[in-house]
Amino acid sequence: MINERRCKNLDLGGILSLFFQLAFLRTFLTIFCGILYVYYFFSLLLLGMIDLKKVREHLDEYKQVCVNKKVTIDVDMILALDEQRKVLQQDIDAKKNEQKLAGKSGDYEKAKMMKVEIQDLEEKYSKLLEDLHAWNLKMPDFVHPNVPIGVSEEDNVVLETWGEIPNFDFEPKDHVALMEMHDMLDVKR
Repeated sequence: MINERRCKNLDLGGILSLFFQLAFLRTFLTIFCGILYVYYFFSLLLLGMIDLKKVREHLDEYKQVCVNKKVTIDVDMILALDEQRKVLQQDIDAKKNEQKLAGKSGDYEKAKMMKVEIQDLEEKYSKLLEDLHAWNLKMPDFVHPNVPIGVSEEDNVVLETWGEIPNFDFEPKDHVALMEMHDMLDVKR
């Protein structure tokens, strides 16, 4: 008797309705995961930069890292740009607060003028942030003190090896040559 009731309630319309609900849910989850992926990707870009607070705390050590890595970069100029960014952010926040107070008091003309000033400051801020980001990406990362200073790959020190290096009775090919050999890749075109 219970099975008969379940069969009566499970008609074609119910099945189609359930199918479309699941399809919508799948689409929604796909879009949501895509948005999360994009957010994660851009946050990694920002997190990939050198921590300027750490550079400030260990300025002489960082300048030595730049010398050791043979990178000519003006660290003091980058730190000055970061200070300008901080001051500009404080100015923007102060102007926004002033605009909010002017709007609450009913002085709408002043609030409109403040909006234009804020837009100008935000434009300068975004330009400064782009410059700072570009310079920051050129900065070398800190290295462990035990890392030897060298000029070429021959100066590297092998700390550990494992496994056996295979000896082939033929000349090994790289992945590009193998893919061309099996007509999976056409780089000549």
